[in-house]
Amino acid sequence: MKRRLLEIPVVAMLIMTLTVPVFAASKTLGVSEIDQNKTKWCWASCSEMIGKYYNSGSNRDQYAIVKKLRVIQIIKRVLLQIFAMR
Repeated sequence: MKRRLLEIPVVAMLIMTLTVPVFAASKTLGVSEIDQNKTKWCWASCSEMIGKYYNSGSNRDQYAIVKKLRVIQIIKRVLLQIFAMR
């Protein structure tokens, strides 16, 4: 009997979840489109667009973003080699 009483609310909640329409709020952002400078640099282009959206005075371009990432990757590789020697 107790189990039956628990099943009714669970089934009712499941039906409500599946039948009640859900609408997501949307907002269009004023992000200026920037083409990628090289092939496979879409991520760098997106990074530049986001950076300029949040800081319109930003002068960091895709080349600077890629250069910074490469420096970080080199440092990571060196540190991994150093710790692997121990």
